[in-house]
Amino acid sequence: MDRKCFSPFSLVPLVLLLVSLTGCASFPRQEISDAWILVEAAKDSCAKVYMPEELEEATTKLDAIEAGSQKPNRKSKKELTAMALEVQALAKGMVNEAARCLEEEVVRSAADLDLAMIMGTGFPPFRGGLCRWADRQGLAELVTLLEGMATDFGERFHPSAALVRATEAGGLYALFG
Repeated sequence: MDRKCFSPFSLVPLVLLLVSLTGCASFPRQEISDAWILVEAAKDSCAKVYMPEELEEATTKLDAIEAGSQKPNRKSKKELTAMALEVQALAKGMVNEAARCLEEEVVRSAADLDLAMIMGTGFPPFRGGLCRWADRQGLAELVTLLEGMATDFGERFHPSAALVRATEAGGLYALFG
């Protein structure tokens, strides 16, 4: 494994889930949807790198519990996936703000911003930081998503001029280094 994750706290969602699932029969059925949220969070963290077997085990156990559960108000996998997409949309809003910070020279470079996000907020280091992650995701798609969010939720989500320029330049690192 060439990826490294320096924050043990990023493994907390999966560890909490595994502790909860040790007594499967006594796992509260109304909390199954919350458990799926923990699984989705773990899938997007270091757990996928450092604890893949445990992540698979948690998914298998939850599927078994869910198959026996008839509680009508629990969240479906589809709803949880939609929630995960909402979280990603919020992260893309952070990229928009990051581009503004780079444009206004609040921060010197995209590399400095990435380092600050990793060390200061716990952004997953194996993703390379917020700017590197955004460049890999594709800024054109991000700009399109933000334009839709601006229509739905207000002007604060409108893509910044810096983000549009970075898209045309080939990425935040291409424009801001």
